[in-house]
Amino acid sequence: MNDLPSEQDVKALEVYLRLSKRPESYEVQRDLNGLMHWLDITSNGFALRLRKAYPGLTVYELNLCCLLRLGYSWEEVGEVMKVKDTTVRRYIYRICKRLAIPGHKKGFEHFISSF
Repeated sequence: MNDLPSEQDVKALEVYLRLSKRPESYEVQRDLNGLMHWLDITSNGFALRLRKAYPGLTVYELNLCCLLRLGYSWEEVGEVMKVKDTTVRRYIYRICKRLAIPGHKKGFEHFISSF
């Protein structure tokens, strides 16, 4: 009877719940692995597929992609990451350029939702 979630699954759920209830408590260095595991569980291996397909993404770029995949707006991503709106836009512009994603905002949103 091994139907219990793993410790890693439980920690990922804890990160997700903390993020959804108190986004200001989220810390990239501490919580990103848990968030990526949560998305792997709930979004068909999203973070794993993203890292494999684009190994050059930085920690902050991965974080931004994960937050957007959860459905956060660009403004909410900025609040969670504790950066200005312009910084989020700059990250997204760089990601689009490096991954050859056309159409900046709409193209990136489509990429994230369909990846």
